[in-house]
Amino acid sequence: SAVVKGSGIATLKKYEIVKQLEDACVNGPSSAKEGALFAIELLCDRLALLFEPYVIVLLPSLLKAFSDSSDHVRMAASHTAGLIMSKLSAHGVKLVMPAVLTAFDDPNWRTKQASIHMLGSMSHCAPKQLATSLPRIVPKLTEAFT
Repeated sequence: SAVVKGSGIATLKKYEIVKQLEDACVNGPSSAKEGALFAIELLCDRLALLFEPYVIVLLPSLLKAFSDSSDHVRMAASHTAGLIMSKLSAHGVKLVMPAVLTAFDDPNWRTKQASIHMLGSMSHCAPKQLATSLPRIVPKLTEAFT
């Protein structure tokens, strides 16, 4: 993350870092998934709003990591999601909303639970954006509980 911050955000695209992180989160062994989640967390922490567009791309993979068989991967996913939600802008909340709502349809209960927790975090980040999305959220939320 320090290298990206020092050499510029264009480094993410030039070296396809986001694609590699996404691949590691989805297809890698547990240690690669955990490492990718740590890297995402650090990039989000150091780059803050500059990394927000990439968070939108990585969020589905992050949510899938909550249903991994490894406790370490699930813990890393939890820490990463918490940091991401604390750094999101109001506009970012609006952009990640579709990915969070899509995760409600996942058959794995841990992914559903993580998306519900992220939705709760959004209420603290951007309550106005969340309020405007309530007509889409409430039916999905009630469906997730049945």
